[in-house]
Amino acid sequence: MSSNIVKVVSGWVLQAVRCAAPVRTLLIVSCLVVAGQSTTWAQADAMLDASAALSSLDTPTDDLIRLATEYSDAIRDLKIARLNLDTVQRLAGNTTITNLEVQIAGLNCEAAQRKLQILRMIVDKQIAAAEDRIIVIHELEKLGASARANQRNYELSQTETTLKILRAILAMN
Repeated sequence: MSSNIVKVVSGWVLQAVRCAAPVRTLLIVSCLVVAGQSTTWAQADAMLDASAALSSLDTPTDDLIRLATEYSDAIRDLKIARLNLDTVQRLAGNTTITNLEVQIAGLNCEAAQRKLQILRMIVDKQIAAAEDRIIVIHELEKLGASARANQRNYELSQTETTLKILRAILAMN
């Protein structure tokens, strides 16, 4: 039975990683207490750092995949809306197309344009944040802070890759 509790507690710990930092620590310590394991705050923080590092490997990639998919869908939706609007406007002289249908097609086109604009703004902001992060990492290197050089190299590599992906997303037109 205790192995089941540990499995449940481990699942809770993994779910706790997605919460804000103070809440995560409290949840992890609480889970360990429930499992009957004694721990210190330092041990909980160490577990938190390890589990957060593992979970953070997936999050940026998943977010970029979702953003790329949403951006691609928005481009497609805008092209379809424009095509529909053009078709409806050309057929408007025909008695089978009403003014309401023309207006709806126009509204759909405007909505698709707004969605694409919002996604472009999000990508632009993420690009700016990634560029700023790269500058900060380079400044830390200039200061000679070597204690976490490997971590900074990893972060620099991740950020540069993220920047390339974001620029590729913007180039999707």
